[in-house]
Amino acid sequence: MPLSKPAVRHQIVATVELQLAALRQDDWKRAYSFASTGFRHRIPQDVFVALIRRSYPMVWKNARGDVGLPRDDGKMARVPVRVFGKEGSSAEYEYWLVKESTGWRITGVVPKLPDGPGT
Repeated sequence: MPLSKPAVRHQIVATVELQLAALRQDDWKRAYSFASTGFRHRIPQDVFVALIRRSYPMVWKNARGDVGLPRDDGKMARVPVRVFGKEGSSAEYEYWLVKESTGWRITGVVPKLPDGPGT
């Protein structure tokens, strides 16, 4: 996927930053609103909350997120995000987004594994 154009980059970054801000405030309804329609059809809000709390505690309790450069093909996008915990630790994730009529929505978040030897 090519690097996103500035206007698209702004939209993608805003979506991720707004969801992270909602999670910081424990505003689960707002955080869930940034998920894609397909995601919301598969995963109800209560399951979303449990999933984030169990599998993504640093994302849930984030102090901030540094959003990298998005790449998109006009329909799908991916963007690296380094999430920082309140105590200073961090983890890197790749956010996947889909373009919907209402804007860019998050369809998945995958922890990025550290590079191994020789990679």
